Amino acid sequence: MIDVYASDTGSLGVNETNITWSFDEATGVLTVNGYGKMKSLNNPNGFDGKAEYIKQVIITGDIENIGSYVFAACTSLVSISIPISVNKIEDNSFLYCHNLENIYYEGTKLQWENIETSSAGNEYLSDAKINYKEETHVCTFSEWKVVNKPTCIADGNKIRECSCGKEEVQIIPATGKHNFGEWETITQETEYHNGEEKRNCKNCSYVETRIVDNIKILIGDVNSDSKITASDARVILQLVAGLRSIDTVELKIADVNADDKITAVDARYILQMVAGLK
Repeated sequence: MIDVYASDTGSLGVNETNITWSFDEATGVLTVNGYGKMKSLNNPNGFDGKAEYIKQVIITGDIENIGSYVFAACTSLVSISIPISVNKIEDNSFLYCHNLENIYYEGTKLQWENIETSSAGNEYLSDAKINYKEETHVCTFSEWKVVNKPTCIADGNKIRECSCGKEEVQIIPATGKHNFGEWETITQETEYHNGEEKRNCKNCSYVETRIVDNIKILIGDVNSDSKITASDARVILQLVAGLRSIDTVELKIADVNADDKITAVDARYILQMVAGLK
């Protein structure tokens, strides 16, 4: 029986000094540290007969390989940490390590796959879960895709995506320019009233309106029959007598002599126009 509370050390280097190991039997942790080549063993009798008590292996330093039979017979081994410096895992390095569950590798998946690993006696290594160092991802984005087109007064936006799921959104500024359609009539103009028209922007909800000024006033045509007759003079006399009301347009039309008032003189002017005297 070994003293399970002892701390043991030894060498694994090809020159017996470049790589050392220490085992803490209280925790079951074996630490391997050094640089360069690790030696290979001829049988699974490493670590002075304590292999079966090793539960965790931590390899540090710049060690280049894991030698043959080094961790063979570590039947209690659950996990091992391997540095990025390791480039070769030799025959039977993990022979009989049937409890091995996790490999903690300091490099990326691609770097792990580039390690020269012997398949002989390392099936338990192949079956374990490889926990890689988180890779630095550089996003490669797709082409921009317009989600909302900009209008004259509203911004739009576009999006692009990376295979990792990251998205970038960019604002497309409003154009600031309207694209109008044809003018449409809202109110038809007459000789006495202005009309109104509108046109709609094709890119947004903006509506532009304008007044159509097409009033053509025939002075003296008080009854709006498009001619000057004695009937217009009679309407003026009715206005003067207060027998009918008058609006602003009629006032302008009835003020034949342009003195800003409606009197019998305006009626006389119309009769003279009818008679051809004016």
